[in-house]
Amino acid sequence: MMEDFTGVSMPGSEHIRLMLRRFTILLLAAAGWVSGHAASVTFEAESGVLGADWAVSNSASPAYITITSSSTNNNPGSSARVATYTVNFPAAGTYQLYARVNVGTNTFNDDSMFFASSFGTQNPALNTDWILVNGLATAGFNNGTDVVTGGGTLGSGVWKWINLSLFTSQAGLTVTAGNLTQTFQIGAREDGLRIDKFAFGSADDTFTVSNLDNGTDGTPPPSSSGPQTATIDPAKTFQTIEGMGGATAFYDSWLRDHPYKQEIYTNVFAGLNLSMLRLGDWYRYQTPLAGFDTPATDIVSNANRLLGHPVQVYMSSWAPPAFLKNNGQVANGNSLLFTNGGFDYSGFAQYWYDTIGAYQSNGVNLKWISIQNEPDWIADYDSCVFHPNEDTVNGTNYASYSKALDAVYQKLSTLPSPPKILGPEVVGLGFNDVQHYAATMNSGSFYGVAHHLYGGSTDGSPDGYRTTMLALTNVFPGKPKFMTEFGYTNMMDTACLMHDCFVWEQAVGFNFWSLVWPLNNGLINQENPYNRSSWTNAPPGTPTQSHGWWYAPSYWAMKHYSYYIQPGFKRVSATNTDSNVRLTGWLSPDSSRLVVVLINTNKSTSSAMNFSFGTFNAGQSSVYQTAGTSYFQSLGALTNNETLPPQSITTVVLDKLVNPVVGVQTSGTNLIMSWPATNSGFVMECTTDLIAGAWSTIASPLPQIVGTNYQLTLPLTNSTLFFRLSK
Repeated sequence: MMEDFTGVSMPGSEHIRLMLRRFTILLLAAAGWVSGHAASVTFEAESGVLGADWAVSNSASPAYITITSSSTNNNPGSSARVATYTVNFPAAGTYQLYARVNVGTNTFNDDSMFFASSFGTQNPALNTDWILVNGLATAGFNNGTDVVTGGGTLGSGVWKWINLSLFTSQAGLTVTAGNLTQTFQIGAREDGLRIDKFAFGSADDTFTVSNLDNGTDGTPPPSSSGPQTATIDPAKTFQTIEGMGGATAFYDSWLRDHPYKQEIYTNVFAGLNLSMLRLGDWYRYQTPLAGFDTPATDIVSNANRLLGHPVQVYMSSWAPPAFLKNNGQVANGNSLLFTNGGFDYSGFAQYWYDTIGAYQSNGVNLKWISIQNEPDWIADYDSCVFHPNEDTVNGTNYASYSKALDAVYQKLSTLPSPPKILGPEVVGLGFNDVQHYAATMNSGSFYGVAHHLYGGSTDGSPDGYRTTMLALTNVFPGKPKFMTEFGYTNMMDTACLMHDCFVWEQAVGFNFWSLVWPLNNGLINQENPYNRSSWTNAPPGTPTQSHGWWYAPSYWAMKHYSYYIQPGFKRVSATNTDSNVRLTGWLSPDSSRLVVVLINTNKSTSSAMNFSFGTFNAGQSSVYQTAGTSYFQSLGALTNNETLPPQSITTVVLDKLVNPVVGVQTSGTNLIMSWPATNSGFVMECTTDLIAGAWSTIASPLPQIVGTNYQLTLPLTNSTLFFRLSK
């Protein structure tokens, strides 16, 4: 398709192309070249200073740019593949990036590019300076009334708009007052992607295709006025939580060998109060058996120590050993070994039986397992494909997931305490994948329904999953649902996704991908422990940069749920009058604690929230909030008109007023009285006469916390004294 570009295939092409590019820039500059509005600014792709490898089309409807060669790098690689723009913003604020693109005929080999992670001139060879946009072949919008998000379903060969910020889970770029003129850069990756124009739109507003085509303002979010009310009804309950956490299935040796791993472990396990840890099954009949997977042993032992109890482990198999694969290798998809006229289901079941014993002997006890991670996905890494039924596709024999499931269940049933089996753990909720596998699965052979979320959202946003999540509730409706792999990099999308999983899917388990990961895909991001000279990837100003790890924004979303909502908590009815605020309520197993998580999705307006807790008689309350650069900050007790700032998450913890039981014992010449530390705010009083009722507070000595109790030690006397706790 090179003939589409001025002079590319004829002598003197570079001179002609450069002349065209310079003429375009000069013409636009003379005309002002940027259309600015209260909420958006639009600019043509060809209006920038283009690196030498860019080409500009002959077409006038539209004119567009493309790169002349492809790359598979995670950065543009050189200034020749970078385009630079000067953008005049109309006002300070946070802006999201939109692009009008056309994906070439090679679809997934023509659908990627980069944009700068911040304003200013970037290093073309530094990964952290660039956001990779990959997968545009199945996203985008072109109907005039369509609201442009990070999703959509349009394919190749059509001009379409896409919100690149949302598509890549970015919040947007912030422009400050007095700095309205900014330098912005994009980078090239694949040569079949045609780029017509860009727009920066206020992150507070929504924009339709028509808005972006015509450079008009978007629609601002609805605003709330006056105090709002949240109503929580503990009497109406839904699902019971089993676990929240993330995976250390890959790069686990990095974590084991990290020089500051104890800091990472502390923040992952104690910091999140994590209740679900996903591991990969890497048992391959190694000898000796002791220490065959030292990263898993190290991670689990530290989790147990920091949590004060055994961590709940969920294990997925990416592939069985090579001798159980039909292609003789753990990687590159294919299926279970086909031998003697059938698939080796019994060998597969024996492998899982041996896996459980192998990990158990190394201190790793399994709560749940998935017999195959993403059985519907062919990958060049460890993988094994199972279809719902046995079949042959393009000459390859594929085993049945349901038959493998039955074989494993029957074999593990001989164990004294077998782990619970989750399945089918398919790639996503799109194309009714779960339903197709469920149609052949024996309900007696597994415990819960598990899935990932790489597909199934109508627009790439958390809310885009709501339809498929709701449909999932009809799949084995009596079985618990687990979201076992997915994650956004930003805090608000992660919080909203967790909310939607709990409310729309009624999930009992949520597992983020990944718990700890290099660069920018984990709840905690870690640097390469084997090359400390490369520790330069943390965001500027990160306090832990010198220690080679840092929090991701998504960490705080997880913490607002996982820290206080533990296994056994039931979700309860929770509603509110502010359409911008989402909330869930959670009741402890003994009904003594109520936890409420609130997400204010409004990007510019706070919400003042009052609360009604129904029959729950709260004795004390605590509020924790993440807003701006304040993370999980303790705000003290709950107040009327509690402020929920824009783009914030707030966790409210209420404990019932329960009269504590006082324990009394003597030790030598001392009297020791103790009561639970959870009953804070009480003081010990004494009197010599119960009738007169003159009680005095014991001001000295003060009670001390010993273990889980307050403890007050007083010298024994020959006097008669009566004691009571008062609040």
